[in-house]
Amino acid sequence: MSKEENQAKLFHSLANGDEEYQAYLDRISDRKKARVQQSVGRMTTGLHATAPVMCNGPDKCIFINHCPIPERTMSGLQYGPDSDYPMYQPCILEKLYMEQKMIDYCQHLDVDPSDPFEMAIVNELSLVDLLKNRAMMIVSAGDKDGEGQDMMKTDITGFNPETGQQSSTTKLHPLTDFIEKLEKRRQYWSNQLLETRKARFDVNMKMGLQKEESKLLKELSGMRGLLQDLAEGRQELSVLEDTVIKIDD
Repeated sequence: MSKEENQAKLFHSLANGDEEYQAYLDRISDRKKARVQQSVGRMTTGLHATAPVMCNGPDKCIFINHCPIPERTMSGLQYGPDSDYPMYQPCILEKLYMEQKMIDYCQHLDVDPSDPFEMAIVNELSLVDLLKNRAMMIVSAGDKDGEGQDMMKTDITGFNPETGQQSSTTKLHPLTDFIEKLEKRRQYWSNQLLETRKARFDVNMKMGLQKEESKLLKELSGMRGLLQDLAEGRQELSVLEDTVIKIDD
């Protein structure tokens, strides 16, 4: 079976889907179907629709100090009503942040949005930025135990019942290691993009050389034909000259 036939078989299988899912799609309303299709469309163009944390309202958000929605007054944050927030939807701060990162990478790296492989790399690089920004927000305000602002964390290692004192150790906060891993991940995907570009450049160069060789062969063939025509013309001219000489004699 050829590659085209295998692709057609795969596309047909994906398009039809499972019978149970098809029955489900037939059962839901057109409005919900449209919403599903819109969500799928957003997912295919980037992770900005799924990577951001979900908004659970100001009372439950651990990043509320960085949220642009509450009013900031001398007495503290004024949350306002829940209707001011995108409840149970992607965090507006992270969503817009990641979208802007995707735009920046596309422009800076000159990525064609229709190229699925390079867009996947753009998504990964944007996700690295998003996760790093999230980690830095945690460091800025402190984690759930209130630690991390100094990039350190204290762990309780034991308890002495006689003295009633705890023993503890202080070490680098786990977020420092996480941020370092993110930077390695950024480097990996940057290298992947470079290797992809280099491979594509090499292929184009080879194709270009083939075209040049083909063009050169055509030019050489034309020159050979011209030289042959000239040679035949000289033979005819030589025969004509010999005939004229014989007539004169």
